[in-house]
Amino acid sequence: MTNFTGVSARTPATGRELLKVSLHQMKAVPGVVALAVLGPLAAAVLFLGLAAPGLAIAVGLTSGLSILLVLALTLVVGGIAAAVLLVVFQGAVTSVALRQSIGEHASVRQGFSDSFRSFGRLFQWSLVNATVGVVMGLISDRAGALGDIVSALGGLAWKIASYFALPVILVEKTGPFDALKRSSQLLRTTWGSAARTTVRFGLILLPFALAGIALLALGWHFITNDSDALGATLFALGVVVLVMMAGFVSTVTAYAQVLLYRFATGVTPKGVSPEVLQGAFRAK
Repeated sequence: MTNFTGVSARTPATGRELLKVSLHQMKAVPGVVALAVLGPLAAAVLFLGLAAPGLAIAVGLTSGLSILLVLALTLVVGGIAAAVLLVVFQGAVTSVALRQSIGEHASVRQGFSDSFRSFGRLFQWSLVNATVGVVMGLISDRAGALGDIVSALGGLAWKIASYFALPVILVEKTGPFDALKRSSQLLRTTWGSAARTTVRFGLILLPFALAGIALLALGWHFITNDSDALGATLFALGVVVLVMMAGFVSTVTAYAQVLLYRFATGVTPKGVSPEVLQGAFRAK
């Protein structure tokens, strides 16, 4: 027997089956992929818009301490605002997936509405998430090669621990620390399937990532060899490929997280046979 996703109801969950379901549901809502692409772009524009006045003020100052304080304040305000906006976009994508997972009508507009209703909790989460990023960056900058290793491992540990944080915040209405604790608990039972999904999807998209990086490298090569027009074009294409790929990955990952989250909390997602997700969980 197969469900409407084309996945066998007797097939245990693997990265491939979860990705098939995620892609099917993602394609059912027009514009949802665009949210994951527009989020980082909107955050970047907001950061630059807030940073520009601070930079202009800093240029007119003569005191080194004053310049440092203005730049620090500018970066903090702009960084926080950008981080919050990015999480709102991510919350909208996750909200759409959550609605679909229980058979409700979903749209981009409803996703934003749900995200803004949880704005306070998402704001707190964005601050915690940004703080962890800053700490990892400081460790990397201050401790050389060892710092890079510690930062990379710390960043990976954080991504793993916070895997279900957004669905938990949006559904269970918890604060960031309770969401992190709950996410870690859920992940202990879904780790195998979550890891397989992430690795498989990464392998599928590896050629596109390499193509984007190659375009960036070629573009830079031509720019540094006085072929500015061709170099700029190739570099821009590389950026577009990588941004679109990142948005696509982010969206599909959000859907896979929601499917696993629903099943882990006792809710079988609509349109997905329970047997498809059964293999995602360890025997108790």
